[in-house]
Order: sequence, then structure tokens, then C-alpha cells
Amino acid sequence: MVAVIPSVALAYKIFADARTYRDKQYYPPRINYSVRIRVRDKAGTRVENFRSAFDARNENIWVDTVSDYERAHPAQGRGVDFCFAAIAGGSPGGLRPMLPRCGPPLAPAPNQDFIGVPVLAPNYSFSLGSADVHNVKRAPDSAQIVRQIRREFHDPERRVSPSQTGGSKIPVIADVVAYARRYLITLAGEETVGTHRCYHLTLRPVQVSGSYRLRDLWIDTKTFATIRARIALNFVTGPGTHIPWTIDFTEIHGARYISSERADAPYRYAGRVYDRVTIRFVNVHARKKRMPFLLPFATYLKLREPK
Repeated sequence: MVAVIPSVALAYKIFADARTYRDKQYYPPRINYSVRIRVRDKAGTRVENFRSAFDARNENIWVDTVSDYERAHPAQGRGVDFCFAAIAGGSPGGLRPMLPRCGPPLAPAPNQDFIGVPVLAPNYSFSLGSADVHNVKRAPDSAQIVRQIRREFHDPERRVSPSQTGGSKIPVIADVVAYARRYLITLAGEETVGTHRCYHLTLRPVQVSGSYRLRDLWIDTKTFATIRARIALNFVTGPGTHIPWTIDFTEIHGARYISSERADAPYRYAGRVYDRVTIRFVNVHARKKRMPFLLPFATYLKLREPK
């Protein structure tokens, strides 16, 4: 049982407002973008780009599984069951399919697929969206804040008596049943991230689960936009699930997108150890044409986010 004092209640309110802000974002039905992967190890720094597209209506992600680096550095020994590739057509954004390559999935060749094929979208929310919360009026009183928290985290209507707090004079608004919440959230203070003055929230999951992977959030003090997040793990499978990541967000055409995902520990993959791995989403823009034709493909590792 944890006593909730005003500063703690404020942390939950900031978190709820950040999720409300995310739910108000508007994204085009389809978008084009490239996923740029930069790695560094003893051999130096290498970069590869995967052209991609996302359809928000069905959450389908299309990716050209052959990166620009792989085309420039062809190697033998990498096969796939089904691999769908595409090259630029005559018009901007146009795509012309190539025949799929067939073969058993093998370990990636040294110069190919540095950390796997990224099947990722730049508007992924990291559980910061789809919040079942309502707008909070300006300057809410303590009772309104508590009701807001309970609606979001399903806390029961209970009160704490002075005897339960050991006679403390700290003004207790309500108590919280820890197991009823997904995170225990604390306001660590205010920090500057880039040009943004941010609230720094720390989050501790109540349950040990990969579904609850948020650990730190930096929320703009004026807009409540999420500027940065730190997560305990990334993706569904692969080495990224064993290390923490820092996620930075940016605004593109009036909406918030992921700008980069950076591994905060060495990344071990296919016999290599990278001391730096960064994933960036570049050239994000609305797609007017239909999505490219989707074919199933197999590869040594697909980088996917949980639904």
C-alpha cells in the first residue's frame, strides 16, 4: 500500500496528459520512409538503408528487404524462403517489383543485415497512445486528479486515515493499491532535452513483463509531447530484447514521429559485437499511391515491435 501525496499525483497526471497528447496526433493513411541503421564495431562504422512504407488502415508494413548497402556489397551464402525486393520506378515514389529469391534462411553474411531486417513504423507509440483518458480541465483540484488517476489505473475508492500514515502531517490524497497499476510513476524533476524543458518521469513496472518496458520519459512542460523515452528492451525477438534503448521523437508535418532508437549497451549479433547501434527514420512523408504488393519473406531476424 502506497500513500499518494500531491507530487506523486502530479506525476500520474503528467503521464496521462502525455498519452492524451499522443492520441490527438493525426497521421496520413499511408506513409513512405527509410529506416537507416548505423552500427559501429572494431571494423569501423557502416550504414544501410531500407526503403519502407506503412499502411495505418491495417498496420501493414512493407520493407525492401535488400538494403542499399547489400546491393553495393553483394555476398554469397544468404538465402531466404521468400524475399520481395523493389526498385525505384520512373516516377517519384513509384515501385517496380522484382522476382522473389528462394532458398533456406541462413545466418547473415558479414556485410549484410547488420542487426536484422527492420519491419518498423515511425509512428509507433511505445504504449504512449490509445489511452482511455479524458482531457483534464485547467487547474484541477486534488479530487479531480485522484479521479483521473483511478480511471486510468483502476484504483479502488479508498482513503488513508492518519493512523495508517503513522500520524504524518503530509497531506495524503488517497492510497494506491500497487497491483492495480501497470507502473509506479515518480516525477524526478525538470530537465532540458535539446530545446525542450521537460518533466522527467521514472517508471517502475508493477509486474515483470516485456509489455511494460517504459523506464523514463521526458515530457515537454508546455505541450506534454513526449520528447524522449528510455525503455528496458526493444523489439519482439533478437539481441535488442536484452538491452535498454533510448528513443527520441520529433515533429514532422505537425505530428510526432520517432526520430531515432539508440541501443544503450553493446549489441551482439551474428558473431559481431557493436558498441553503437542507432536506428533512424528518415524522409518520412505521406504516400499517395497504393501500398506495394506484399509477399511473405523469411530472413535470419526480423525486427518487429509488439502490437
